[in-house]
Amino acid sequence: MTASELIAESELRRDVVYRHTELIQEFQARAEAQDSTPTAMQELADENRQLRSEADDVTVELRQEQAGKQDHAHDHR
Repeated sequence: MTASELIAESELRRDVVYRHTELIQEFQARAEAQDSTPTAMQELADENRQLRSEADDVTVELRQEQAGKQDHAHDHR
C-alpha cells in the first residue's frame, strides 16, 4: 500500500496528512521493510544452502567409499 492509498482509505485530507511528513516517512519505511527479507533470515537461508551442499558432497564421498569397499570385497573372493 502506498502513502496515497493509505490517505485515501483513511479518508483524511491530503494537505493535513502531508503536514506530518514524519508519519509519511515512517509509514513508507515500514511498508518497505515489510517487503524485504530480514538480514538474520537471509543469513540462515545462506547457511542452510551451504550446509546442504556440504552434506551432498559428504554423501557422494560416502557412496564412493562404499562402492570401493564392495568392489574390493568382490576381488578377494
